[in-house]
Amino acid sequence: MKKLLPVILLLLLITSSTYSQDDKEYSKAIRKMYVVMGTDNTFKAAIKQMISTYKTKFPYNSSWNEIEAELIHTSIDELIVMMTPVYRRHMTLSDIEAITAFYQTPTGQKYAKQMPAIVQESIQVGQEWGQKISKKIEEKVKENKDKKE
Repeated sequence: MKKLLPVILLLLLITSSTYSQDDKEYSKAIRKMYVVMGTDNTFKAAIKQMISTYKTKFPYNSSWNEIEAELIHTSIDELIVMMTPVYRRHMTLSDIEAITAFYQTPTGQKYAKQMPAIVQESIQVGQEWGQKISKKIEEKVKENKDKKE
């Protein structure tokens, strides 16, 4: 047993360092995907919007530019670390690399560029659709109520 313990510890050390390197490679692939997709710019815009909100709450603070620069630099890295397990549960490294490759094509770049407008318009369409569904549900409920009476 005493001879087995160092072997087990060595295997655990090798496995954890391999996993750590795997995580670094995976996180790096996610970062590249975000850059190619333009998602990093969305994150930066969100941070700038938050800073803008806080500027109105705390106008006396004179270090907003430094705070913004720091948050843009560090917060996106933190987000990628936080998102890595999420992506890992659903996508392989090969999947991430394939998505990145798509976004590097002219069609992928066009899609990335148009995505904000598509999302904005889709929200409106989704709201209209939801209202229609709600109306149909209410009509069906009323029909069923009338049948029972």
